[in-house]
Amino acid sequence: MFSLENKINTEQRFANLVYKDFQTKRFGLTPCCDVEIDEIKLKKYLCDYQEQKAHDDNLTPTENLHITVLDCDDLPVQPIPTPPDNIPVIDPVLCRSLDFDGIDEWAEFTSASPTFYDFIDYNKGHSFSFWFQYKQPAPPQPGVPQELPFFSKYSRPTGIGFRTGFIPSNNYLYYGLTGTGGFTNSLFTFTPYNFIVGGWYNITWTSDGLDAFTTKTYINGVLIASFVYQNSLSSTIHTLSTPYQIAAIEDPLDKRQWWGEFIGHSIRGWSTILTPAEVLAEYNLGVRLPTPVQAASLELDIQMYNSTWNSLTSNYEIPESVKSVIFETNNMEQVDLLNICPE
Repeated sequence: MFSLENKINTEQRFANLVYKDFQTKRFGLTPCCDVEIDEIKLKKYLCDYQEQKAHDDNLTPTENLHITVLDCDDLPVQPIPTPPDNIPVIDPVLCRSLDFDGIDEWAEFTSASPTFYDFIDYNKGHSFSFWFQYKQPAPPQPGVPQELPFFSKYSRPTGIGFRTGFIPSNNYLYYGLTGTGGFTNSLFTFTPYNFIVGGWYNITWTSDGLDAFTTKTYINGVLIASFVYQNSLSSTIHTLSTPYQIAAIEDPLDKRQWWGEFIGHSIRGWSTILTPAEVLAEYNLGVRLPTPVQAASLELDIQMYNSTWNSLTSNYEIPESVKSVIFETNNMEQVDLLNICPE
């Protein structure tokens, strides 16, 4: 049975013998008490055990406590944590894009008046932002200028309207506005740029609708140097009932001359000039921004990623959310809606 007095005596005797043993070894003498050291060690261990047992016996056990001893190799696999209910689930449809492969494929909106998007006009500040993936252009047809139009409302014979696009032969982006009278009454800027096949790009143009020298081109949020090709716009540009088109330019003589060839994701337009900070925010580190900058000035939001297939017409219907209208594709296949998005 454990006794505090006995433990104290044992501890004192243990300490005394250990010290004596140390002294004899320190000075090179033969130990005088090996038997006593071994005996006191056993007694000390016994005292320690009895003291610990007496302490444990006085503990009050916790009720309803179940203890399971597991081997290290038998630890249960932790389940993958599930996200909280308040985290929104991203709809996969937001990561889709339309493939305009250049074979008579385009989209257009024709059911509104010629000035439906009248923010794109003479002496009106406006901006465009276009998300697309660059593809290797097909070889041009003999006698047909090679051009990749992005978004336009333009008639090539008269030159009235606006147009945006890319000319692969000299690697020029262009942005132009043309009023009555043709090219002599127009505003055009060109921006040299080498696109990488398969790369995603965000192009933003800003213009005051009056001066080509203040028209700016941003690519992936960075201002790119441009040069003025024509700078004499002096009247409204919306005087011809040509359709608003994606990946095409209207040409009553030969519409098949002017086709886009890219994977388009979205087009936005504002009735204001975006600041460099807003352009960079809209670029959003290479991912389409869900809520556009300058939402109060947003005039155009063509959501190619939300396209739905119309089985009756065998074409895609592309929503334009600001004015609740639909752009409809021409000659596109159902496989042209790809599960990819800017990245």
